[in-house]
Amino acid sequence: MPMDKRQTRLLDPAKLDSHLRRTSRAQTTEKPQSLRFVLSNMSAVFDVPVRQFMILGRRIGPDDNQVDIDLDPYRGFEHGVSRYHAIIQVNRGRLFVKDTSSSNGSRLNGFMMQPLKNYPLRDGDALTLGNLKVRVYFLGVERTGN
Repeated sequence: MPMDKRQTRLLDPAKLDSHLRRTSRAQTTEKPQSLRFVLSNMSAVFDVPVRQFMILGRRIGPDDNQVDIDLDPYRGFEHGVSRYHAIIQVNRGRLFVKDTSSSNGSRLNGFMMQPLKNYPLRDGDALTLGNLKVRVYFLGVERTGN
């Protein structure tokens, strides 16, 4: 039976890559102006301005404005990305990422993220949303006061 595009494809958790090493830089009190997303094997690269709250997932139509970072053009559905998969947010000048109880889960540098728990996001971190691997880089860092 064909799957409806609005549903998320369930993946076998045993096939998810759990061997990504942390190659990110140490967390700083510097907030980037933009984030660069590099999909695995440089298949796509795109930049997104940092906002206070950003939803990563899949838009299912042109009027779906709730998703800020649409991964559907990058075969998000086939990779098991949920419609509202994860959130990146700014808190006290630092970036955090959390899984929104997605169907296929999220990994940060190879480690499974617990749903709805904030994890510090660092320059160069590897996110795996479902089975879609993305490296996140910070661009245009602005200093915050301490």
